[in-house]
Amino acid sequence: MSDKLETVYAKYLDNNTDNVDNIINSLISLYSKELMNFCFTYVKDWKITEDIVQEVFIKAYKKIEQLNNIKNVRVWLYSICANHCKDYLRKAETKKLFLLML
Repeated sequence: MSDKLETVYAKYLDNNTDNVDNIINSLISLYSKELMNFCFTYVKDWKITEDIVQEVFIKAYKKIEQLNNIKNVRVWLYSICANHCKDYLRKAETKKLFLLML
């Protein structure tokens, strides 16, 4: 675990609910740029990429209680991101097929 990540994890272990926003802000500052680049390789559109990465951090916020069970937060965030990208692509393909049938 990196030093930066250990700091984020230590904040969570304090069990202070006021720290949840600080934890998410730390995760955003640590990972948003690399998640954006990762997501863009899937969807090839920066606006959609921004929306997906925002959804990733919203989901992370909602699931923050899982943080103490996660061995690698970076992998966890990448997994969420990849799943959101795949969902987007699946929906886009379905929409494209539907429009072709009209």
